[in-house]
Amino acid sequence: MPIPLQSNLDMNNLRDQILWTLVNPGHLLDAPLLFRLEEMKLIADHFVACGLRFHPELQQQWYIPPRPDASILEAGAGRWVKGPAPGVPPAEATTVSQAPDDDAKALLNLLSDEQRAHLRKLLGEEGP
Repeated sequence: MPIPLQSNLDMNNLRDQILWTLVNPGHLLDAPLLFRLEEMKLIADHFVACGLRFHPELQQQWYIPPRPDASILEAGAGRWVKGPAPGVPPAEATTVSQAPDDDAKALLNLLSDEQRAHLRKLLGEEGP
C-alpha cells in the first residue's frame, strides 16, 4: 500500500487534502501509517464533513518519506520537516524523488479546473 503523500494526491479533492496529514501524525510511530488506508479515508471524510479545509499558504510542515533505497534501520516512518515560513516548503521537500506518474499527478494538481478541462479537450479526452 503506497503512503498517501501530498505530492501524489489530488489537492483539489477535499478528502485528499486531509488524507496526507494523517501519515505518522505527531511522529508517534516508526511506521508511516497509523491506520489502514481505508480507515484513513474514513477519518479524512469525517474531518471534511466537520468543515476542516487545507490552506496551502498556511502550511508549516511537510512530510519527507523514507528514501526508496533506505535500509531497514533508516526506513522507519519518514519525518515531518518545518518550512522556513508558512506556505514555503523546506528545500528537502522539493527534492523528494517521485515516480514519473507522481510527477505528472503533482503537475496536474497545480492546474485549475478550467485548465484541466482545456487540457482534456486538447488531448481529445472527455470526463470530469
